[in-house]
Amino acid sequence: MQFDLFFLRAEAFLGRRISLHTQPVIKDPFILARINPFGVKMDGTPDEVAAVLEQAHAAGKGVLGMKIAGEGRVADKVGESLRFAIALGAIDAMPIGFLETREIDEAIAHIAAA
Repeated sequence: MQFDLFFLRAEAFLGRRISLHTQPVIKDPFILARINPFGVKMDGTPDEVAAVLEQAHAAGKGVLGMKIAGEGRVADKVGESLRFAIALGAIDAMPIGFLETREIDEAIAHIAAA
């Protein structure tokens, strides 16, 4: 099987294709995957990707959820995105970019409320 820098074929890992930033991930202790409830900048529907992340987490892999705000395309709905990601119970960390300091405080408030 061939690995490239961004994708792992479905047949090799949990029956789905997910976005990654590493190779080869089958031996890696963690994966990086795009996830938000709107399907923005993702490699499948939220339900499809969530199912893969839940299986990966159950298999002991660490899961880093990326594109929580869809590269800013759903920044006005970041609270909903954070609640969705946290409710999955399969995401161990989420990098989130901010343009303004107040967005940090807003994100912290959303996380605390989730």
